[in-house]
Amino acid sequence: MQWRRDQEKRDKLRGRQWIVFVATAASLANADARAEFAFNVARALASRGAAFAFSVLPKTMQQLACAVPQ
Repeated sequence: MQWRRDQEKRDKLRGRQWIVFVATAASLANADARAEFAFNVARALASRGAAFAFSVLPKTMQQLACAVPQ
């Protein structure tokens, strides 16, 4: 019953052109999951015209594997 009420609320928000993200224990479980969640939120905001003081750029696994920490 609670899930259904929550879903109805999310549907109303989406109907008003909101972007709704649901954070779960899995999406916050570790640094990689949190980074992916944050990237998805940033990408959605950027697609709607949000400006950031930093660049949000996807990288391939190869690029990440070759990255040298500074």
